[in-house]
Amino acid sequence: MDGPPQNDCCSICHGNFNVPCQANCSHWFCGRCILRAWHHGSALQPCRCPLCRRAITLLIPDEASQQQCDIQEVGRVVREIKQYNRSFGKRPSGIIQVRLFSPGSGSVSIQLKIILLLDESAKRDTHMLMALWRSTVDAYDFRNLVMRLQDLPFLLRRLLHDLVDPQRSLPVVIKARVFLAMLLSVIYLLSPVDIIPEGILGIIGFLDDLIILLICVLHVAAVYRSALVYRHGGS
Repeated sequence: MDGPPQNDCCSICHGNFNVPCQANCSHWFCGRCILRAWHHGSALQPCRCPLCRRAITLLIPDEASQQQCDIQEVGRVVREIKQYNRSFGKRPSGIIQVRLFSPGSGSVSIQLKIILLLDESAKRDTHMLMALWRSTVDAYDFRNLVMRLQDLPFLLRRLLHDLVDPQRSLPVVIKARVFLAMLLSVIYLLSPVDIIPEGILGIIGFLDDLIILLICVLHVAAVYRSALVYRHGGS
């Protein structure tokens, strides 16, 4: 986890890694290569992984690179990665794709900023504005959930590594929140009190246990992600 797999190479330059960075999709790239790919597109949106096309909202340099920041080129790349994490690490994406349907005209795709800037003419049409807002919120919530689920393997592997590695240390507050969430979920799973009782509904009764477990895992991943963003992006 401290570096890319052995005998692997950067999928952008196809050479040996230079300032290796792992994205939230778990793929490794050269720091300069992935930053160059980002600058090649829109600087207002996160870069997309060249392999899986997922939005890269977090870049983690390997330990060796972080200890070589006194080297001018390495330090410059690490600083740019921190700036990238500050820009995109705390939110899944800056743009939402919303598909609207109007009678007789088929579907129309538009792009909306998460923070909508409304002029006076838009404010007058209250009904259209509310419908548009509901569509935006629904699309944002669903996309946010999907991205959180996709990031789970990356975050949980790194969290486990940080917890078992004596040379790494997580803040006490982060550890306390992680262990508290795990403890509460275990207590609920072992408790005879259920929202959906298994004795009445059979296997369907385990649905609430799965939902509670998923909520716990997502919460732990979100807490750990905030720690990573602070560690590799600053406040």
